[in-house]
Amino acid sequence: MKILTCKKCGKTVEVIKEGKGELICCGEKMSEESFAEEKRSFQSVEEILEFAMNKEEAAFAFYRDLAKKVKTKGVDKLLLELADQEKEHKALFLSLLKKKSSLKKFLKPKKIQDLKISDYVIDVSPSEDLTIQEALIIAIKREKASFDLYTNLANSTTDAKLKKVFKAMAQEEAGHKLKLESIYDEVIYKEN
Repeated sequence: MKILTCKKCGKTVEVIKEGKGELICCGEKMSEESFAEEKRSFQSVEEILEFAMNKEEAAFAFYRDLAKKVKTKGVDKLLLELADQEKEHKALFLSLLKKKSSLKKFLKPKKIQDLKISDYVIDVSPSEDLTIQEALIIAIKREKASFDLYTNLANSTTDAKLKKVFKAMAQEEAGHKLKLESIYDEVIYKEN
């Protein structure tokens, strides 16, 4: 997987399966950015929140679009629930951005348990015949990738306030991952 970014608006897209052609945003080709370039671009909490909202919007679109394509009964419902959760995450970040929610409260995240299921399941590609297990694996891996991104960004900055925001974002993603791993544990491990 790779991340493409629009140079004009900063929107990010996660490429799950590459095809022919180019992705265009704001009239220009989206480009793959290195982690080093990405970490230098954040100068404020507002920029981080904008970045996070774009990631949540991309995740919402991913799950929604996959739900339309999938043919396996019940998996479409799970994917739409995941899409709704991403929409809620975006709303949280928007609320923080507009200062309707307390940033101080958000910056005091609890340490989230890691079931480490993502470490032991193999990658799955999205398809029309997704099983519930495969849909959960895709979602778990995506949340793990987001957790890793924010953790790496936190470790790469010397700005104390930005570091706190990145760590809080990482814990937010860890919470999403825990919820999905708990469902996986309950549904998949209990079946076997």
